[in-house]
Amino acid sequence: MNRRTKVILTEYVPLIIAFISTVLCAIIFKQDLVKTIPVCFSLVIVLLSARANKICYLLGATNCLIYIVGYLMEGLYGSFLQTLFSAVMQFATFFYWKKNSYKHATKFRKMSVLFRILLVIVILVLTAIAVVTLKNLNGKEVFLDAFTLVLGIVGPILTLFAFMEYLPLAVLAQALTLIMWIKITISGSIANITYVILSLYNTYMMVRLSLTWIKLYKEQKTLDKKAN
Repeated sequence: MNRRTKVILTEYVPLIIAFISTVLCAIIFKQDLVKTIPVCFSLVIVLLSARANKICYLLGATNCLIYIVGYLMEGLYGSFLQTLFSAVMQFATFFYWKKNSYKHATKFRKMSVLFRILLVIVILVLTAIAVVTLKNLNGKEVFLDAFTLVLGIVGPILTLFAFMEYLPLAVLAQALTLIMWIKITISGSIANITYVILSLYNTYMMVRLSLTWIKLYKEQKTLDKKAN
């Protein structure tokens, strides 16, 4: 299988399937346009993200501003706050990666053991605070929403500085987001199935993003060794 065929099968075919499924479900179940547009736009952004292309963060920040409307309509205050924060962080990431470019991406790095331990502690503490806060706001799917909120705060910070530790957290966050939207769709409006499709697509692409980051990180380490 040549590279062009591989790209078509692993990137463009899933994109087309996800796009057609999203549009059809939005029409059939009469989803609000303000929810459907950012979902479709996200499909392209996620594809660029899987390639570690820094332009995806500029587009993603713009898309977040539309996305927050859908979260407010569903009472997902945690996801609303996370997306608003994500918009700011994605703008910052685009300019930081542009300043520290490596090909179409940036220079990746790893945390020390101490910082990894501190990261876990911070995530647990913030999750506990988020659960209490979201309960007081009478939000839906409080525990899942709280945890994805925290990962949505920590993740963009790790992405900004291109820490490899972002990868397992990102895959976990996407998997939990998929579970959350499946539960909301089953118990609430079937029109939200477009979010299920997007979350499924995002989880797949997040795995591809992880492979891209790992490949670029190894490539950079090899170049550093040769330079020394």
